[in-house]
Amino acid sequence: MEFKWTPQYLKKLTAIIPNGIAIVREQEKQILDIFVKEANMSRKDFIASFTENESSSEWLDQYLNGGHSYSEVLKAREKELRKRKNISRNRGRVWLDH
Repeated sequence: MEFKWTPQYLKKLTAIIPNGIAIVREQEKQILDIFVKEANMSRKDFIASFTENESSSEWLDQYLNGGHSYSEVLKAREKELRKRKNISRNRGRVWLDH
């Protein structure tokens, strides 16, 4: 059995993807700003650790509970950080809901 997408559906689908990517990038930028600007983690260290861990809650836990010099600042923003990581992680799953 062969399956074909309708042109209207393909057009809608391809229009949604850039919007979803923009939302994820914005969430990740805000996470970076909290780590780098507010908690004073080096940008280089943040990028090295965040890459490939974008959807990992364990990654965030290691910085919240790791006894780093910036852990207290991050704990104060924990709720916001978890919310932003969750939006970033789950955004790809809801693209087709719009």
